[in-house]
Amino acid sequence: MGLVDRLYTSSWLLRAQVIGVALLGSAVLLPFVGVPLIVGAVATLLLVGPAGLAKLLRRR
Repeated sequence: MGLVDRLYTSSWLLRAQVIGVALLGSAVLLPFVGVPLIVGAVATLLLVGPAGLAKLLRRR
């Protein structure tokens, strides 16, 4: 019985703990990962412009 199986068959309480740990970890990592992502997104938006962004989103 692997870790994934145990997570699926476990109670909602354990699942909530796992989600909480994941959220806590992402909150700790957010300043290091999130800031470059946000800066990159803003820079892309400024460079491409709203019309170019709409084209990019429509293309997908």
